[in-house]
Amino acid sequence: MDKIKCVARWGLLLWKRLYKKASFVLLLLLIPLLALGYGTASQDDSGIMTVALASEATPVEPLTQSVWDELQQSNVVRYVICQSPEQARNMVKNYRADVAWIFAENIEEKIYTFAADRNRKNAFVTIVEPKDRTILKLGREILSGVLFSYCSEAVYLQYIRKNVPELAELSDQQLLEYFHNVELEEGLFAYSDVQGNVIKDTDDRHHYLLTPVRGIMAVIMVLAALATAMYYLRDVKQGTFSLVPHRYLWVVELGCQLITSLNVAAVVLLSLIFAGQISEAGREVAVLLVYSLCVGCFAMLVRRIFGGIRGLAMVTPLLVLAMLAVCPVFLNVAELRGLQMLFLPTYYINGIRSCEYLVAMALYGVVCLTLCLAGDAILENGRLHKMFIKFIKNSKND
Repeated sequence: MDKIKCVARWGLLLWKRLYKKASFVLLLLLIPLLALGYGTASQDDSGIMTVALASEATPVEPLTQSVWDELQQSNVVRYVICQSPEQARNMVKNYRADVAWIFAENIEEKIYTFAADRNRKNAFVTIVEPKDRTILKLGREILSGVLFSYCSEAVYLQYIRKNVPELAELSDQQLLEYFHNVELEEGLFAYSDVQGNVIKDTDDRHHYLLTPVRGIMAVIMVLAALATAMYYLRDVKQGTFSLVPHRYLWVVELGCQLITSLNVAAVVLLSLIFAGQISEAGREVAVLLVYSLCVGCFAMLVRRIFGGIRGLAMVTPLLVLAMLAVCPVFLNVAELRGLQMLFLPTYYINGIRSCEYLVAMALYGVVCLTLCLAGDAILENGRLHKMFIKFIKNSKND
């Protein structure tokens, strides 16, 4: 019982000492500020591209307005309503918009004409863009997806009139009633991740600007663990743990890492809740607990590889940059999958949706800790061997 109290008191003192370090407090403040900044940006008028919308009809026809309203339900693209086609073209010309979509006059009639003869001359939307870029192709896919629902009615009616003479007596309105009464219980596509897990939430609820938040926070936790490794080295040099037997120092080091990582994990969890990035609270807590243990073991291994404080100070920024570039924080590049598996943030980012990644992350931590203990054992045996040789030489001299 006395030992437990002693360990608890030691942990409490280390916990209190953390908050006396200005660098650690600033790191903790950075996490909610990051979530706040991304959250504010996601609520602003933003998007991966800017589209100028205009109509040749004055005032804007109801069908055109309906298309615009549906387009603006997504926050991926920023839309600007222009008063005239000329204004839309000028926005593209002056680089205030990436592309302009100009909707024709009498658009409903032109949709039926286009459905009968799908020819460029019957187009009912004019696209003005400076040059063909990949991002603009994405915009055209979004536009096509929205316009399909409006064109499908015309295609349906013309198909019935041409191929089903038995329904010739029915009016267009009656035929459209049958068209709209058809309800699909499931979507056309089934979404899943690379492990085959079904993704149920396919809506646009999470803003695209918020998607890197989780990855950046995972990298920050690794940064905090590496900083803790430097603090530990300084404590060892100052004799803070001089009363601890050498063979138990790894337990002390792991304890220091856990005290730091669990504090950071708590702030990360609250920040993710604030940013609206939590879907399953229980799973999120479990993944964060495993990740906290793993980042501590990872930092312990890095400390043993690169030695002293100077080596850690040199390698830390390089590791942070490598993780931001390689791990699926901003982009998930398939060609880098092998390199991604070398860094812990990859497992955390994917572990929320995949049990396989969660198990792999736990194994990653076990491997790191095992390598640390093996390295310590080799060094300890080396020291014992030197002490034994020295003892034999002294004995001979005597």
